Amino acid sequence: MASFLSMPSHLSQFLTKHLISPTYLGTRTYKSWQANMAPKSNWGAFWYNALTLQIYDAWVLGFNMSFVWRCTTETVLLPFFRENFSRRHLDIGVATGFFPATALAQQPPATLPAQEITLFDLNEIALRSAKARINADNQKTPVSVTTVHADALAGVPPELEGMRFDSVSLFNVLHCIPAHQERKNRVFELAADVLSDDGVVFGCSVLGIKHHAWWNPLGWMTMAFFNLVGSAFGNWEDEPAVFEQGLRREFEDVKTWIVGSVFLFRARKPKRIDR
Repeated sequence: MASFLSMPSHLSQFLTKHLISPTYLGTRTYKSWQANMAPKSNWGAFWYNALTLQIYDAWVLGFNMSFVWRCTTETVLLPFFRENFSRRHLDIGVATGFFPATALAQQPPATLPAQEITLFDLNEIALRSAKARINADNQKTPVSVTTVHADALAGVPPELEGMRFDSVSLFNVLHCIPAHQERKNRVFELAADVLSDDGVVFGCSVLGIKHHAWWNPLGWMTMAFFNLVGSAFGNWEDEPAVFEQGLRREFEDVKTWIVGSVFLFRARKPKRIDR
């Protein structure tokens, strides 16, 4: 396992630059953490608290993405997010708000006037932290940030009824849902129902254990810990074909590919299925 000091300079700069300040997080007691969880809470959402969010960017987006899942944030995920990010955006599974906050900060001031971002998550602590980060990091573009505290498996919540977004992101959220893949595919139904006719749904998810190379013991150990011990993941048997089937049920235009152990997807033209 590489140490922080032996990492390439660009990665160490990324970890240092994006390690989240406690300013974004506030202070929450354990009882407050529990009280802020929705009734349908699951362990995938339960893991996101003031402590874990403080190290999330360095640990998950920096180390894990580079060395465990072999799909780097700087060269793969962030460019992917930026090229699909729109003026009216919905982010499902917000974590620290890194992707929308960074995309906004890197945009020329005139590119996205009157930016609207809606953050959707089961965890209120993550929602507050992500909203604060986006507002703190953005100094160039007028932005309106709205939060929706809801379960993505439960369909369109009242707050989003009748709304349409030009882009919907699902980054690193599907592998955290403790459910069979067919049930996880309900998230694609939600995304299709709130997507504009010309909009795009895009995202990524760590695949199941079969997609982790035998020569990458760190990947196997991390999968085992988060699935069997920590319960932060629910992706032990996740297969790309099942996700692709779910996407093709909801969208006319679907593209999928794999980088390292990570499934990436982009979908357009929602079918508008009657539910």
